[in-house]
Amino acid sequence: MPKTERKVAIPEARYPEIMRLLETENFEKFNRDFMTTYQELEKVSKMKGLKKAAEARKGMKAIERTMDLMRELLRKKYEAAKR
Repeated sequence: MPKTERKVAIPEARYPEIMRLLETENFEKFNRDFMTTYQELEKVSKMKGLKKAAEARKGMKAIERTMDLMRELLRKKYEAAKR
C-alpha cells in the first residue's frame, strides 16, 4: 500500500502593525520611538561595564536592521506598484 503524503498547511505570516505602517506611510511615531530608544542605548553603550555596553550595542544593531528592513519593504512596495 503506497504511503500518502499529508500536506501540512503553513499559516500565512501576518503583521498588521507593519502592514498598516506600509499602507499609510505614517512613520512619525515609529521613527520617534526608535530614535529615542536608540539614543538611550547609545548612552548606555558608552558606559563602563562591558555587559551593559555590549547589550546596548546589540540593541542598537537590532534597531538599525529593523530600519533597513522597513526601507526595503517600502522599496518593494513601490516596485510592485510600478508593475
